[in-house]
Amino acid sequence: MRNNDDFFDKNVIAIMKLIEKNNFSVEIVGGAVRDYILSLKDSKIKSNNIDFDLATNASTEEIKKIFIDHKLILDGEKFGTVKVLLDEKLYEITTYRIDGSYRDKRRPERVYFTNEIKNDLSRRDFTINAIAMKSDREVIDFFGGMDDIENKIIRCVGNPEERFEEDYLRMFRAIRFAVSLNFNIHEETSNAIKSIVNNRKELFNLISNERKYKELKIILREDAIRGFQLLREHGLAWRILPLKKQTSLKQLEDLIENLIRGFEIESDWYVKMGLIGYGMESILGRKEGQKLFTKYLIDLSFPKIEREYILNLLEYQELPPSIMIENPDEKLLLKWMRDYEKKFVYNNSHELKKNIFRNYLQFQ
Repeated sequence: MRNNDDFFDKNVIAIMKLIEKNNFSVEIVGGAVRDYILSLKDSKIKSNNIDFDLATNASTEEIKKIFIDHKLILDGEKFGTVKVLLDEKLYEITTYRIDGSYRDKRRPERVYFTNEIKNDLSRRDFTINAIAMKSDREVIDFFGGMDDIENKIIRCVGNPEERFEEDYLRMFRAIRFAVSLNFNIHEETSNAIKSIVNNRKELFNLISNERKYKELKIILREDAIRGFQLLREHGLAWRILPLKKQTSLKQLEDLIENLIRGFEIESDWYVKMGLIGYGMESILGRKEGQKLFTKYLIDLSFPKIEREYILNLLEYQELPPSIMIENPDEKLLLKWMRDYEKKFVYNNSHELKKNIFRNYLQFQ
């Protein structure tokens, strides 16, 4: 196994050394540790855009004293978090804590601070995200996360039903991690998802739209075929599509099957979203399907530019050559649009043309 010292942001190590110099413990926690361990075997995994979160036994007051000469953001102080600004980047430092009850199925109503890193790691979702690392690269792993990374397994920390009841989005995150890391979901974790889905019909409404959008987008980007197969297997595919009241279970199953076949052909995530819209139109009719799909994109908090782009693709039902998506060229794209206008006439064709062109460039 190779070394990968370049993985860590130099500011992270400097922050840790300063905290340690003041006789406090501090560790990198969460996804950054997971990705570092994965990077030791796969050089393609980089630390670009990775957030380095730190956990410590120092209180927020003590952290503020240590970093008194730095710009601090204190909006998370209630939950034990102080953000330090270094080189125009924020670094979160959070006091070890235990979470209280999750009545809103997203955030704990209150937190309790602790001196033990084990207590802090025990509240996390999956074992692969419950590993901590010291500044000297010493790994702290109480819950078998290293073994699960080695064996490519997504497993909850502790009781899986309790972890999912705390935050229903974790069920979608289990699918997302399985897809993005090419891991398998542990049997007990998988069974817990199925049990909750069967007994908590309201669960999808308790997940914020922004969080659903993020998970769906990652699944479509990484491996939509396996993602939707896992969503279907766990009863979550029906929770992602807004058709249940209008359609029979057989129609939904046929739609998922057709989407998976379509995903085998299309590679771009936004085209795959268009396929979902097309599937709605095929079941409900063009007018009703498009109306519901538009509402669906709005409800999921898709940014306006993405929403317009996907709806335009659905309206045209034809795409420019893939070379224009991979290497956008203004002259080629405008020529394709002129040729395309010969086939279709719209009252707002000029405006639509400008919008599509603008969106293509902004999506690169």
